[in-house]
Amino acid sequence: MFGFPCPGCGLTRALFELITLHPIRALEFNPSYPLWVALAVAFFIRRYVQGKSVSVLRHPVIAVCLITIGIYIWRMTHVFPGKEPMVYFHSNVFARLIPFYDSVVTRFIR
Repeated sequence: MFGFPCPGCGLTRALFELITLHPIRALEFNPSYPLWVALAVAFFIRRYVQGKSVSVLRHPVIAVCLITIGIYIWRMTHVFPGKEPMVYFHSNVFARLIPFYDSVVTRFIR
C-alpha cells in the first residue's frame, strides 16, 4: 500500500527456497522462516495428528511474531532499500493516488 516492505516480506520466497532444497539461501529472504515452519508443523501435528486444541501455541506464536518484528526492524535499518525483498515498491497505492508521494519518499530513502 505504501511501497515499503512488511515484516513478512520474503516469507513466500524463503519457503520456495526451502522446498527447492536451498535452506541457507532462504534465510536471505526472511531469516524468521524456520520459526514459522516450526509453528506450522506444530500446529498440524497438534490439530490433525493428535486432535488436540492448538491454544497452547498462543505464546509461541506471540514470540515468533515479536522475533519477526525485531528482525524486520533490523532489516529496515541495515538492509533497506538495498536487497530484495527489502526494497521500495514505486507502483504502490499511495503513489497512484497522490502524485507527489513517490518523489517525496524516493528522496527520503536515498
